Amino acid sequence: MELKEFYSICNNFEKRIKIKLIKRISQHFLLDCNSIKFFYDQLLQFKNYDFLEVGTGIGSITIPLSILAKRIITIEIDRRLSYVRNFLPHNVEFIIGDGASFVDSTKIPILVSNMPYNITSKILITLAKNNNIKYAVLGMQKEVGKRITANPGEESYGRLSIIIQLLFKTKIVGYIPSEKFFPKPKVDSLIIVLERKDLWNENFTKLEKLTSCLFSQRNKKAEKVIKTCIDKENLIEFNVKGKRVKDLTPNEILNLLNT
Repeated sequence: MELKEFYSICNNFEKRIKIKLIKRISQHFLLDCNSIKFFYDQLLQFKNYDFLEVGTGIGSITIPLSILAKRIITIEIDRRLSYVRNFLPHNVEFIIGDGASFVDSTKIPILVSNMPYNITSKILITLAKNNNIKYAVLGMQKEVGKRITANPGEESYGRLSIIIQLLFKTKIVGYIPSEKFFPKPKVDSLIIVLERKDLWNENFTKLEKLTSCLFSQRNKKAEKVIKTCIDKENLIEFNVKGKRVKDLTPNEILNLLNT
């Protein structure tokens, strides 16, 4: 019954666009029902939970997900979209504000967002630091999705890969071509699920600084770079000889802080 309802309400959202969209704040609305269903499918297991959504837009994701949620707190930065609250369901609370600040302070364990491209990395790091967030379904530009799921040695592998992979199980669950958005962006998108497996602690604050130092020289021999980044003399126990920085696994880098 819910799936039938999903498709019945997931239509004609384009008619609700009553403003001129602003490129600077990455306003690209997802209008394709089959693409929106990626979010719906990953949240089915959390029926009757509270959800936090960043980026209401015209409600094209918010409204279908309201079938599942007990309550949705949805955050939109553009005041011109305040009219959207007039056709949101009763279990949706619409707030004008900075989505990243709500991600920073929320106690709601489920986050959903078709993330504005201009704040994607900021939201990812902010949710990583909020241990209340246990599960997230996120739309993001393909390049960032590849970065957070990249393996050691791959071109996309870097600081963001390491921090996110140490804290979350990551999974690509959907691909959305650019033509499914209005207006059409220049890049395609991925839907990524993050499921928390560890808590942010003081070590991860140190890790941010360490990875910044290490990956400023990503193609150099790890042994030499580590000596410039941390005060360690004997690196035999780390088994990094012969490796370049880009080849170090997340756990190998974390272990540099644990000795």
